[in-house]
Amino acid sequence: GQCWVFAALQNTLMRTVGIGSRQLTAFGAWLDNSNLRDKHRKLHHVADEYYDINGTTVYLESQAWNYHSWNDIWMRRNNETLSGW
Repeated sequence: GQCWVFAALQNTLMRTVGIGSRQLTAFGAWLDNSNLRDKHRKLHHVADEYYDINGTTVYLESQAWNYHSWNDIWMRRNNETLSGW
C-alpha cells in the first residue's frame, strides 16, 4: 500500500468517530537505515552517502523518499498537560 492512502483512510475514520485528526506530508523525506548495522537495532538518525571523484554514489545507507504521509491524532488524557497531538 501507499502511505498517503493509509493516512487518508485513517484520517477519515478518526474524524467519522469524532476524534480530531490531521494528515501530514513531508517532501524530501529520508528513512534512516543505520539500525541495520547496529547490534542493538538502535537508530542513529544519519544518512550516510559517499561518492567517488566522478560523483557516482559508491555507498548509501538510507532511503530518500520524494514524500511521506502520516496522521496526527488528538489524544485527550485525564491529565490535561499530557493531552495533544
